[in-house]
Amino acid sequence: MKPKMPTLSEATRVVYKRRKNGTKSATNFLIGMKHNIKALGDLPVNKITRPMVNKMMDILKAEHKNSNAVVNQKMGYLRVVLQEMEEDGYIEMIKFPKPRPTKNSKVHYLTEDMEKDLLDYLYSKQNPNTWLAAENY
Repeated sequence: MKPKMPTLSEATRVVYKRRKNGTKSATNFLIGMKHNIKALGDLPVNKITRPMVNKMMDILKAEHKNSNAVVNQKMGYLRVVLQEMEEDGYIEMIKFPKPRPTKNSKVHYLTEDMEKDLLDYLYSKQNPNTWLAAENY
């Protein structure tokens, strides 16, 4: 007898029980997958296609006003669920769309050596404005 194909919500419960139950990220995972299911529909996992994932991403961006980073995170949740279903033998994994571009807002601080090199460079320019900038630091 062929096993019943799980729906996206059933697959989400399986992943939650196996991987997320009790973790700090469990709530975010469940909320994100709820939004994904609302955008895609509670389809059998073997019916989900790459164009549907693209449409889901558009819906999350437009209707939920999610940032690209959040859309990427929710797409990641869907990927985890579908990978789990692949491991269980229900589906062959689809090719996912590329992640949406995000702003790289990470602040890169100077090391002490980099700071010394910068100050030496400013002093070497022999420009009073750079001396003031370096001395006020």
